[in-house]
Amino acid sequence: MALSKFLDPRNDLCFKKIFGTEKNKNILIHFLNDILGFAEASAIQEVEFLSTIMDPEIASDKQSIVDVLCKDSIGNRFVIEMQLARDKGFEKRAQLYAAKAYSRQLDKSGNYIDLKKVFFIAISNCNLLPEEVGYISTHNIRDIKTNGHYLKDFQFVFIELPKFTKSKVEQLESIVDRWLFFFKYAEETTDEDLKKIAEKAPIIKLAYDELDKFRWNEKDLVAYEERCKRQDLI
Repeated sequence: MALSKFLDPRNDLCFKKIFGTEKNKNILIHFLNDILGFAEASAIQEVEFLSTIMDPEIASDKQSIVDVLCKDSIGNRFVIEMQLARDKGFEKRAQLYAAKAYSRQLDKSGNYIDLKKVFFIAISNCNLLPEEVGYISTHNIRDIKTNGHYLKDFQFVFIELPKFTKSKVEQLESIVDRWLFFFKYAEETTDEDLKKIAEKAPIIKLAYDELDKFRWNEKDLVAYEERCKRQDLI
């Protein structure tokens, strides 16, 4: 099998290059709308990147920094994390960082009514939740008896790549499937596969373009390889 020309989007350098830069803001917007099911009037039109340091007092600690943090034009916050290894405290860290993104909105006026919703999205290279939970799951706060959704300002989306078993382009049924295929199988994607994906989802073709190693300079490729070794991706 020929070596792939595509790098691994799970590598944090690649992930941030695709989803955390002004240049590729349109890719991020499409990804958020697709994963969250936003369309038409509810669709995100614009985002602004925010500081990814969640704990300034321990900013040197990688655990205090998220991969992407942004807000849309009405102030909703979006925290996006790539999780490579099983972390016993990850679910708690997800809730902590969602809470931090929420509390950061409060200015000196102390006007709580203006606080906007926070979405925490985790793409995980390992299983986080029990096997009966699907490869993409959405979690929010609901009343135990009525299942009513009255506390609406927090939503968590977990994407567990090991549970996603569609390994052929012909099996992909939705835009969400195509995003998950991108994250899990980018390195194995052939030009013919990409052509089929691009016909259905041209925005994902742009994400693949950012992974084309022939578009990377030598210095960045060396940094990528070093990061892969540390992250056990190669």
